[in-house]
Amino acid sequence: MSSTSDLDFFIPLVSAADTENFYVQLAYAVGARPAPPDRRIYSIEFKSNKDQCRATIGNPLKMVSSAGVADGPLVLAIFPGVPYEIAISSDAGGDWHNPIRVGNPKNIQLFRPR
Repeated sequence: MSSTSDLDFFIPLVSAADTENFYVQLAYAVGARPAPPDRRIYSIEFKSNKDQCRATIGNPLKMVSSAGVADGPLVLAIFPGVPYEIAISSDAGGDWHNPIRVGNPKNIQLFRPR
């Protein structure tokens, strides 16, 4: 299921003038293909083990489990494909690997088309 956000495409921590170039470079850095402007993803929901997760551009990755809610690394970009690739901030630390790969996301929300 997909819907459309009311937000224009952006990448956190990157100036508007540099967004397109950075998006393409980020895609190649994580082994993904850049999505066309009308298919760029703002957020997705997915399961990881037993945790329910939500990746939203510009926000920390959210994970909900029986132990509670936890925040993960900052989400920079989400690239469609098999699997989906979630690019995260490089200062994530811990056990996080960049990119996070997701097989079957739910509730995909796209940026507002240009």
